Amino acid sequence: MHSVLTVLILVAGPLGCSANGDADDHEICGELELEVTMAVVNQHKDEHVVEGIEEGLATYLGISKSYVHIKFDGGDHAGHNHARRLNVNHEIADYNITFPNSGHADHSAVTAASDLLKATKASSQHTSLLIANITAKVVSAIAAAVAAGEIINLQIVGGELLNDPSIGHVCHAAESSTTATTATTATTAGERRAASFFLGFVVLFVAALF
Repeated sequence: MHSVLTVLILVAGPLGCSANGDADDHEICGELELEVTMAVVNQHKDEHVVEGIEEGLATYLGISKSYVHIKFDGGDHAGHNHARRLNVNHEIADYNITFPNSGHADHSAVTAASDLLKATKASSQHTSLLIANITAKVVSAIAAAVAAGEIINLQIVGGELLNDPSIGHVCHAAESSTTATTATTATTAGERRAASFFLGFVVLFVAALF
């Protein structure tokens, strides 16, 4: 009887759960608009430029660059009633910041980054500092690329956060390009929970026999 109860206790918890909580709680996402002049169309998507933007955002937030991912969409943003400079492209990027579960169980780093992004969205002074950080890192990245023989003629002349940051599952919902992957992951997790429930039921049934 004791052995059956031991098995019951072990199976009672869903197999797909983690002691560290929901990994989605460690993700922040939002939209960033950059005002860019460039000699070649879509040069803002060059890997060196993107890496510079990622490093600039990470530096501003005081986090590791490895946490930050930038992806540009194909549109051009025209709004907010700010004066549009001649020959300036308004490029919109989705940013996703993923903190590792290890070392961030209390979510303090996630909260600090989210609060700073909210403050930046609401403050022109904070926004200027963010864009200055991004610009400096992009300039460095372009200089390194040019030294290696590439030709990149691009400047960042302004920008802003387009919305307040989001945290958690909504970040996955916003990533249309990864919908299939997300759905597959969710399905797998659901299958694990269903299997755990079934095993728990079986153990309860066996326990009743004793």
